[in-house]
Amino acid sequence: MMPPEISRFFLFDGELLNQYAELLDNESEIGRRISSSIEQILGVPVLKTAREHLSALTERLDREVGIEASKDQQTQQLGTALTQAIEMRTAHEAELAGQREELDRLNLERESLEALLRSQDLYQKAIDRLDQARTDLEYARLTQREKRTELQAAMKDAWRTALAETVATARARSSQAVASALSNLATSLRSRAVEAHHCEICDQDLVGHARDRVAMSLPATALTGDANAAALQAIGHMEDIERFRVVDIRSDVRFITNQLDNARIDEIDARSRITDAEQSLEGQSQDDLRGTIAAYGPTMQKIAILQSAIDASVKKIDEQVAAIDGLTKALSAVGATTFGDLQARLAVVREARDVYRMAVELYKSALRERVEASASELFLTMTTEPTDYARLAINDHYGLSIIHADGAVETGRSAGQEQVVALALMGALQANAPLRGPIVMDTPFGRLDPKHTANVVQTLPSMAEQVVLFVQEDEIDRPDVRRYLGHALKREYELQRVSSRSTRVSVVDGR
Repeated sequence: MMPPEISRFFLFDGELLNQYAELLDNESEIGRRISSSIEQILGVPVLKTAREHLSALTERLDREVGIEASKDQQTQQLGTALTQAIEMRTAHEAELAGQREELDRLNLERESLEALLRSQDLYQKAIDRLDQARTDLEYARLTQREKRTELQAAMKDAWRTALAETVATARARSSQAVASALSNLATSLRSRAVEAHHCEICDQDLVGHARDRVAMSLPATALTGDANAAALQAIGHMEDIERFRVVDIRSDVRFITNQLDNARIDEIDARSRITDAEQSLEGQSQDDLRGTIAAYGPTMQKIAILQSAIDASVKKIDEQVAAIDGLTKALSAVGATTFGDLQARLAVVREARDVYRMAVELYKSALRERVEASASELFLTMTTEPTDYARLAINDHYGLSIIHADGAVETGRSAGQEQVVALALMGALQANAPLRGPIVMDTPFGRLDPKHTANVVQTLPSMAEQVVLFVQEDEIDRPDVRRYLGHALKREYELQRVSSRSTRVSVVDGR
């Protein structure tokens, strides 16, 4: 009754809620698709459609300006270049649209394959290991990017650390040089006092026994050179060395490097676990799933190759957009009168397009704030540790991070935490989306402990106007459900398997 990208927020398998952790990874294709679906349910496409319409008008006027400019001898070269750049951008955009359409198809195929695999008890554990390994892999990659950035920042002062020992030696030598120069200066002053019978420091005459005592204190070897200049030079050199700021980054670099090494080891471990899980899936195939398993690996390879092609197409489009903007500005600078009206219309449309671009971002920002507030309220209601956590923080892709009471971000989230955060997001979308409906959940408590399960069940009535749960009795006891929901429990049914093609549905206790 509704597109798959929308239905995921109304009808979903509790075991797949961990997919929403992908929203925290900016490079995840699954995360990008879920983020796009969230924007659809929140009504963002309305503004995006207007923006795209204005972009199309801008492109058409760009093309017309290029055609008109190529007719004018003064602007012919610029007009031809503009027309060619627009044609290249159009070709790249068409190619990109086809690539994204194919990627969507492959991702749906991948999800379908994984759903089939999950439906078999024989493969459930392998799929769970595969999902966890993928999550661990992305986290290890994210950690490595963060630690490389930290290492790069720390290495800015590496040259100071490298010179630390040399500077220490130079400081010791300069200190000795200053002491020697000052001693020589004192000797020089005494020698001049003996020769002149007058001390230039205290401005007193030096005669008789006093002069004899000073003369006896002089060294046997006479000093050479200007002692004053030598002392000043030694002091100046020491001051220069003292101004050098010594920074020892070895402990910081060692700590960051250890973390980076651990993240690399975690990535290798995750890759190994992914390989093991995929081999388990392939090695345990049965006749009815042999085709599904055989298609899984090649599908993943196609997705990876196609994603690289999409990145290349986006880069090419950006290059052409920059070239078009430059050529348009160059034509405006020429000030041709033959198509001045056309350029004026283009300027108006460009400005309107930019306004809508800004409107989209402002609207999305306001939506994110509302979703963040609603999700935080639901999360604090469902978590078993409400005093330890302050709120949830949302990113540009609607991914939610757990923030501790001290402001720190929760890094090692458990499977249960992921599920509670995903449920909080579901409820927040229901509270803030113009499109609302009942929530239908299958096995939502598989990864939750009893206390979390109780909190979630009691919170469900506030998440939507109607919630339908499909649960197994080993997930939660019937009396507990009735106690947690109270008057919010409107109907209770029991599903009994009759055969592989038949299930009997009956009302329980007249509910």
